[in-house]
Amino acid sequence: MPGEALRNNDKADGGYFEDLPKLLFILFAVAMFIFSTVTAYTARGQFNERVAMLDELNDFSDEILTWQNITPEREGILDAASLSRITLEDFEFRFSPEVKRFEYRIQIYDRSLYVAREGETRLDHGPYSTQDVPEGVEVYTKTVPVVIKDQGDNYRASHLIISIWR
Repeated sequence: MPGEALRNNDKADGGYFEDLPKLLFILFAVAMFIFSTVTAYTARGQFNERVAMLDELNDFSDEILTWQNITPEREGILDAASLSRITLEDFEFRFSPEVKRFEYRIQIYDRSLYVAREGETRLDHGPYSTQDVPEGVEVYTKTVPVVIKDQGDNYRASHLIISIWR
C-alpha cells in the first residue's frame, strides 16, 4: 500500500521548518537578555541619580545652615534681622543654580508659640525659588529644624524646608 510507506517513513526532509522552533527559542532568549540588560541599566542610572540628588540636598542644607549672612552667631540659629533683609538675588549670588546644577526652593516657617502674645507675628520667610517646579520632575525635599533669634533675643522654633530638582 502506498500510504503505508508514507506513515512509516521517518527519513522525511523538513527543510526550513525543521529548525524553526529552535530559532524562535533563540530569538526569544536573546530578546529577553537584551530587555533585562536595558532594564537593569536604566534602574541603576535612576538609583545613582537619586543617591546623587540626596547627597546634593544634604550638602546644600549644610551650606545654608553655615552661611554667615543668615547665621552670624552659630550654625542653625538664624538671625531674624538678616532674614528680613535677604532676597532671592542674595541666595542666587551665593548658591548659583548654574554652579549647583540644580534648581531650588527655600522656605522658613516659624513654629513658635510667641505668636500667642498680642502683637506678635510669625517670622516666616520665603519661598525663595529659582524657578517654578516643572511638571513630571522628581523633587527632593528636606525639612531641617532651626531656631530664629528675633530682635527681642527670643529664640523661635522653626523649620527650614529645602527642595531641589533638575
